[in-house]
Amino acid sequence: MFKKIFYILTTFFLLTVTDAKGYNTRGRKPVVQKAQPTYTQNQIDNAWIQVPWSHGGHYYHNTLTREDVDAAPRCFNK
Repeated sequence: MFKKIFYILTTFFLLTVTDAKGYNTRGRKPVVQKAQPTYTQNQIDNAWIQVPWSHGGHYYHNTLTREDVDAAPRCFNK
């Protein structure tokens, strides 16, 4: 009885499994990735802004790299 149930369940799962192409990077198609934009150091240095906290104080955010820091970047004070 156990063998019949096991056989039926195994057959069911083998027939209903979908192809896992999206999970295998060694498939026929290469993985498509977006090209990361390249910025010059001058552009990155000029992209820092000071953002106020709601409770007072502020932090610094880079609009190009999306980086957040608490202390002022060296290039911000130039």
